[in-house]
Amino acid sequence: QNQALHTQHDKSSRDYKQELSQKDAAIRSLDVQLKTLQNEKLSLSKEASKFRQEVQTFSSVSTELQAVTRERDLLKSSLVESKTTVADLQRQLDEMQRFWEQKSAQQDFELNSLREENANYESE
Repeated sequence: QNQALHTQHDKSSRDYKQELSQKDAAIRSLDVQLKTLQNEKLSLSKEASKFRQEVQTFSSVSTELQAVTRERDLLKSSLVESKTTVADLQRQLDEMQRFWEQKSAQQDFELNSLREENANYESE
């Protein structure tokens, strides 16, 4: 009976050691999985940080683009106004040129008339 208890004790001890070995293997496996997950978490955290930085960059670029677009629209408007002003000035210049051409033609006519009168007066 002592032998049977000793055999049962040895069997229980082997079973316990085998179960302990399986649990140690499971713990090591879980440790490896945990380290893998921690590395993935770190990698994902770095990637998320990179994406946040890109979003900030895109936001900044978007804001700058909006400012440039507004400035471009103002410049377009200013260009249209300037073209209108130049066209008005050109029209005024053309009118003044016609006026002075008419004035000059009239003065030339008057000068020629005076010369003719003077020539007629001297010939009398």
